[in-house]
Amino acid sequence: MNTEQKTIERVFVGIKVPVPVAQVFTEFQRDLDGTPVRLIRPDDMHLTLVPPWNSDDRASAENTLREALRGKKKFSLLFEYVEYGPTMHRPRLVWVAGAPSEELTDLKKVLNDVFGFKDDHLSFIPHVTIARFSEQDRAVFKHHPIARETALSMPVLSVELFLSPPHGGKGYEVLASIPLQ
Repeated sequence: MNTEQKTIERVFVGIKVPVPVAQVFTEFQRDLDGTPVRLIRPDDMHLTLVPPWNSDDRASAENTLREALRGKKKFSLLFEYVEYGPTMHRPRLVWVAGAPSEELTDLKKVLNDVFGFKDDHLSFIPHVTIARFSEQDRAVFKHHPIARETALSMPVLSVELFLSPPHGGKGYEVLASIPLQ
């Protein structure tokens, strides 16, 4: 009888923000000086494609991702604005966002299908969270406008399998980075 217990981890699929783009996003964070936010570290900036799920088999998740990305080509993302999200009426974060490209929408659909998630491509807003704040601090932001336009292009050269930190922990770990063709 096997008495080994498998470890359950929270994993997700996303696109890691490259260092030069993350540096620009940290400049956007300066607009938040003096506000009660938790800034996202440049190393942790990413665009989520498949939301977190509990997994006890990293290798299987990586293999599924690798197979799903077979034949997928590199593309670029365009970030167009910085604003509160997910809505102006109930903000809880600051994000840099843009419109979904055909390549990104297709990639998200394929990944959600293979990992068993319902794909809600109609409400998908590609974004990178740069700061979070609590609901109790939401009122502060009514008097702290942040909306600004930007035109920042980011190459998507790979897709990553991430490990979320344990409850109360910090930082995401890249478990696998799968290059696109």
